[in-house]
Amino acid sequence: MPNRRKHEPFFAPKRNLFSDPQIGLFAKDKFRIVDGGADGAMFAPFDATPKDIHVYTFEPRGTTSQRPHQHTVVEGGIWSKEATQELHVAKVPSTSSIYPPNMELLTYFDDRYGAPPRTTEKRVPIELISIDAAVSQGKMRPPNFIKLDVHSAEYEALQGAQNSLDECLGVLVEVWHLDIHKGQKLSSAVDSFLNENGFLLFSGRHMMSWLHSWKGQVLASDRPHTVGAESLYLRWDPPEHLLAAHIALLELFGFSALARRRLDEEHISLPSDLRARMAAALDANIEEREVEEAEAARLKRLEKKRFKEFLVERETLIPASVERDSF
Repeated sequence: MPNRRKHEPFFAPKRNLFSDPQIGLFAKDKFRIVDGGADGAMFAPFDATPKDIHVYTFEPRGTTSQRPHQHTVVEGGIWSKEATQELHVAKVPSTSSIYPPNMELLTYFDDRYGAPPRTTEKRVPIELISIDAAVSQGKMRPPNFIKLDVHSAEYEALQGAQNSLDECLGVLVEVWHLDIHKGQKLSSAVDSFLNENGFLLFSGRHMMSWLHSWKGQVLASDRPHTVGAESLYLRWDPPEHLLAAHIALLELFGFSALARRRLDEEHISLPSDLRARMAAALDANIEEREVEEAEAARLKRLEKKRFKEFLVERETLIPASVERDSF
């Protein structure tokens, strides 16, 4: 088996259809992204596509990030509807939430990420708005992609986008398997909502794995409890006018084989010239990445071989009378 390229987080391949200037998929109409929880740098893999995207940011606490792409700030936090609610500002501000922390449950976990950092220090009223409301009011165009990292309000944010998903090709969402915040919806509800709206789970990674505590201590031999994850959902059957963007998005997120297969499918309605140019570019991109992967696998095998040789050589140099435990 070849050494697999690391896909977590979603690093953009150096060469990709999304930003290929020879193809120019988004030269006239930029790819539109909702970034719910927008503080900090642009998330991968779109951090590698600044010229091709227009980002709509929802962040009630404001953001000081400097991003090299076109962006529009939508006033207020992201929610299922327009409303004013209290934000439970936690001791560690990045863990703040509309929903209050579930302190009883949080005490089960290590204090590093359980109750202490999530303790509410104050409550601040904030204005909230839904994606649907922002679209209907002309504050943004319907999104092509949605990223949500809004600390337990992901389900409500998706509910508020129900009427704006026709041109959405993917969702990258933080999900929770335990009600870390009282009243929040869990990962199963998010999964059901997205499945019902045409999105399938393509990838997921454990983002939050916490150790349980006992008498205020954690056990070095314990297994961490997975309480949250980051999940990527993509459409299987995209709108016809977004087929090229869908194929480019598949490659950008590391699904090049599926992207290439889609280009070969006869029912895919793409201009013949565009299909040919995309196929040629994708073939070249795949070939380059496969060569890189083969070289990485070769170097890894060589490293293992040298380590085994070192162990054999060390065994011959250690006198039989010397206790192995001393090493």
